[in-house]
Amino acid sequence: MAILLGMDVGTTNIKVVLADSDGTILDIVCGAAEVQMPFDGASEMDMEALWERLCSLTNQLKQRNLKVWNQIAGAGISAQGDGMWAIDRQGKPVGNAILWNDTRTKVLTDVDEDGLDKLLIQKSSTALFAGAFPLILKWIKIKQPERYALIDKVFRCKDWLNFNLTGNVASDFTDFSTCGINIFTHEYVHEIFDFLDISEAKTMMPPLIAPTDIVGKISASAEKFSGIPEGVPLIAGTIDVVATSIGAGMTEVGDSCCIIGTTLCNEVLIDADSVDTSDRKGSALCSVFPGKYVRVMAALSGASTIDWAKDILAPEMSFIELISVLKDIPTGSRGLIYHPYIRGERAPFRDSFACGGFYGLTARHTRFDMLKAAFEGMVLSIKDCYKALPKADGKIYLSGGGAASDLSCQLIAHALKKEVIRPNREELGARGIVEVIKIGLKIETSSKQCAEDVDLFSPDSVESEKFEAMYNEFLALKENMTDFWKWRSIGM
Repeated sequence: MAILLGMDVGTTNIKVVLADSDGTILDIVCGAAEVQMPFDGASEMDMEALWERLCSLTNQLKQRNLKVWNQIAGAGISAQGDGMWAIDRQGKPVGNAILWNDTRTKVLTDVDEDGLDKLLIQKSSTALFAGAFPLILKWIKIKQPERYALIDKVFRCKDWLNFNLTGNVASDFTDFSTCGINIFTHEYVHEIFDFLDISEAKTMMPPLIAPTDIVGKISASAEKFSGIPEGVPLIAGTIDVVATSIGAGMTEVGDSCCIIGTTLCNEVLIDADSVDTSDRKGSALCSVFPGKYVRVMAALSGASTIDWAKDILAPEMSFIELISVLKDIPTGSRGLIYHPYIRGERAPFRDSFACGGFYGLTARHTRFDMLKAAFEGMVLSIKDCYKALPKADGKIYLSGGGAASDLSCQLIAHALKKEVIRPNREELGARGIVEVIKIGLKIETSSKQCAEDVDLFSPDSVESEKFEAMYNEFLALKENMTDFWKWRSIGM
């Protein structure tokens, strides 16, 4: 039986698993990734520090599994997508990585958004948002020309790590389908760079291969740092939201998945005939499965909006203590509505200047009413995304750290008016990339996912009607706030 090494590198956490070819997790190590926010709207990561952190975790896993470590048959990485991870001609980082949830590009006022959208529709390319690398490159060219001149190649997160492990420059089409390529031909849309007056960026793009293709083998120097045996084949890997959906079980057309992580990614698996590239809401990502696409509505604030609210309103409480209190707060939080747009928004609408807020506050409200409203606001954002997604007749899977809360899962079932499924399997992103490794290496599996290895959450009709009423208020407030968001942006 083959031994496989899966690495899932998120925005806040890193997980490294050792698994067998039947998908059984043999061991796992986890660690934190550090995000830096040097100024308002900025979200960055030290690229060298992330590489060192990953190596520390792979070495930990090695020391705990020396008997089987040299039996590793293949490895792969899934990681946070979007943003810009740039290297120079010597292969060194050109400053920190600028992440997917960075909104510094909202100050670019000379971009013809309507004209850009028309071009992207014509070229079957995903709509750009604040954290898209072409806009980040334009911002750097204007604001930091010396830095811009040093850039040789633009990576995604996993590509930077793959480069350190193999020395090879490449990316895959699931990752770059978030922006910059024709999602049907898997080719770069070079006209984007011309449109944004960054034509020289055409040479910065890495070659694109399939996520299941071998990007290279672990080098001797990489073994010294990471402990991963030299010569182990490494697949190109995928963007994390694709891997997580596979790990959760979203493998049939019509199935959907809600990933409640730092971001809030809502996905439906569709076939090619169902892709509408003229729909500027969300995106359609290339799938690992030929002829299939992942229709995505990725809101910017998921569990992170809950963390933010808790840190301010109940920092002394554990989440277990908090949930025990919130379950007694009635649905509707005694008339409070919360907008979770604390980092702006990109789906199901695009507005980098959108901001969060509590509405309906009175003297009778407590901090726990506000915290329950934060949970409900996140769930209403999920509902808003699902309203914009193609109709999903299949199963709805829940994953991500935020799905560990029974409260969140039950509220989602009420809001969507449909049974939702939470797999009782840890680290779905890492499990998903293990499945992709198996496809790439043509490794057969004898196991099947157990139907009973899940938690089911069913909607209640009365609670669902309460959420429908809240949703209408949620939308009305959003419409009424757009002028304020625009006015507020003038002084930025």
